[in-house]
Amino acid sequence: ITVTFFDGWETETDEYTLSDLADLAVVRVPLEGRSAEQLAGYRTVNLDEKIFESIRAGDSCIVMGGADTVAGEAYDGVLLGTWVFMENYGQYMIWAKADGKPGMSGGGIFDDSGHILGVLCGISEDGEWAAVPLALVIEETSFGGNMKND
Repeated sequence: ITVTFFDGWETETDEYTLSDLADLAVVRVPLEGRSAEQLAGYRTVNLDEKIFESIRAGDSCIVMGGADTVAGEAYDGVLLGTWVFMENYGQYMIWAKADGKPGMSGGGIFDDSGHILGVLCGISEDGEWAAVPLALVIEETSFGGNMKND
């Protein structure tokens, strides 16, 4: 897989995983050889599966995404629920209230420290977001160390 970053830098990787049940893929990109200055321009996320256990309804959050760029827009919000069954999606989701707009789906929902909590799936007319919890993303993509090379 060839990955092209916003600054034109391209790299190759054969580490990826695809979900059989969700429209989801994860690609691991090697960043060796990039300078600190170059890396400072890239957006990274803090991955800590245990963080999800400590979040509660009422906690603040950040939704980030964009129709034209991966993390083009960010909005402060509040978690309404962390493990809510949503009929429209047929699964348990994170439920949050934050500004945003269509096209941000696929972006992330984060806690105040930048830990990713899940992947945004959709927003209602009332500004309520549904996001797949990180635990399900990891389970569905085998991201927990079982990357594919096929």
